[in-house]
Amino acid sequence: MVNCGRGNEEKVIYSSESLNEDSMGKILSNYCKTLLEVKEFDGLQCSSNDEKRVNDNFQSDILFISVTTKDGEVFHIVSKESLTYSSRFLSWLQTISRPFYKECIWYRIALPLLSQLWPIVKELSPKCYYGEVNTGLSLIRPISLKYFGLLGYSLVAKSEKSLILLENVCKRLGDGKFETINKMNIIDFDFALSAMRTMAHFHGIWRQFLYGGKTPREPNTSPQDFLNIFQPKLSSYGMKSFIGRITLMIINLLCNNVEGGVELAERYKRYSKSEEIINLHIQMFTNPSTEKSKLKTMIHGDYWTNNLLYRPSDKFTMMIDYQIMQIAHPARDFWYFIYSSTDRQWRELYLDQCKRTYYDIYCSYADTNQCLTYEQLSKELEDRRGIGIFIPFMTILITKYPEQIDKQHMILFGKDYDKVIKVIGQKEKEDDHPNIKKMRHLFIDAVQEAADLGLIK
Repeated sequence: MVNCGRGNEEKVIYSSESLNEDSMGKILSNYCKTLLEVKEFDGLQCSSNDEKRVNDNFQSDILFISVTTKDGEVFHIVSKESLTYSSRFLSWLQTISRPFYKECIWYRIALPLLSQLWPIVKELSPKCYYGEVNTGLSLIRPISLKYFGLLGYSLVAKSEKSLILLENVCKRLGDGKFETINKMNIIDFDFALSAMRTMAHFHGIWRQFLYGGKTPREPNTSPQDFLNIFQPKLSSYGMKSFIGRITLMIINLLCNNVEGGVELAERYKRYSKSEEIINLHIQMFTNPSTEKSKLKTMIHGDYWTNNLLYRPSDKFTMMIDYQIMQIAHPARDFWYFIYSSTDRQWRELYLDQCKRTYYDIYCSYADTNQCLTYEQLSKELEDRRGIGIFIPFMTILITKYPEQIDKQHMILFGKDYDKVIKVIGQKEKEDDHPNIKKMRHLFIDAVQEAADLGLIK
C-alpha cells in the first residue's frame, strides 16, 4: 500500500484545524521523501457566495491552502474533510454510505495499485498529499455488515472523520493548469469528448482489473476484495422515494408549462412507477449484482461537470470526488454526465460522437473475447437511457438552483427542497431567475425527447 502523506509514527489528523506549519511540514516531507520546512501557511475557507459555485458541495468542508517552504517552494492544496457539523440523520447516512472511506480507498489503495499496470491512472486524479479516515482502509468487509446488514452495521460503526489533502491543479502554471467548468452552461463539445476519454479509461482499466485477469500482486487487494465493498445490496425504498419526489416536480412542471402537458405528465408518471424503470435503478444503484452485462465495471458514480477539471492545453480531463464509487453498468456514468450537462439540441448533434469516443478507448482495454461491437455497446447504453430523466434531474435541481440549500437537509427532502420543487413546477414568469428558466428548459427538453424516442410509452 502506498503511504499517502503520513509516517508510521506520526499522529493521525482528521481535521484541518490541526494543520499548521509543523504538521504541514511533516506531511509534505513524507510525501516528497525529503525534509521540507514550512515558512508560511495560509488557509481560505471555500465560499458559496459565487453563484456559479452555490450548492457545489454537500458532504465535505473545503479549505484552500497555500504552503510556502523555507526554500521558496509553494504548494497549493485543497483540504477536504468530513462536515464539521451535520445532523444526526445525515451523520447516520454517511456512516452507512462511507463516502470518505471510498475516496481514501481510491487515493491510498486503488490508484497506486492500478497504476502499476496502467500508468495513465496517475493522470486521472490530483496528487494526494494526505488521506486518512477514522474507519480505517481495510478492504475486508466488516463482520457487522456481512451478517447483520446495514442496520446492524450502522449501530456499531463510527461516524466518519476524515481529512484528504489534494494538489490544487487549478493553481498550476502554464500549460499544466486545469480549469473548473461552469455548471450553469451547456458543455463545450471538446470538453465532452475529453470527459468521455477519461471516463472510458477509468471504466476500461477497472473492467480489466475486476474481470479480465489483469491483477497486480498485492495482499488483500484482489478483485473480490473490491467487489465485496463496492458492489452494494441495498433496499430500493430510498431510490423509489427519490424518484417519487422528482416525478412530483416534473408532473407540475409539464402541466403548467407545456401544451399537452397533462397527457405527457401522465405518461411520465406511469413510466416512473413501471417495473422497467424500477428494475433499471435497482441494477444501476441499489443491487448491481443483478446486472449481467459484461460491460459492468467500477464507476465514478457522480460523473458530471462539477467533479471534472479540464486542461485546455491538451484537452485532458481529470476526475475529482470519488465518494460514490461503486460497481455498476457504465451507462450510469455516461447518461448522468450527458443529461446533467446538455440539452436535446446538443445531444442530437454530438451524442453519437461521444459514444464512439467512449467505445474506442473502453474497448482498447478489453480482450478480443470481451469486446462488443460499437452497435452492441450503443444498444446497451440506449437500453438504459431511461435513468437520464430521473437521477440526473436531481443533480440539476440541486446544483443549478440559484439559492443556497441547507446542507443539513436530506437530499430532496426538507423545507428547502419543498420550496425548490414547488418553484420549478410553477408556471414560468418573465421575471423568474435565469437559472430557474434554464432548469425548466432542461427538464422539459429531456422528457419530450424521451417521449419522442419511445422511452416513455
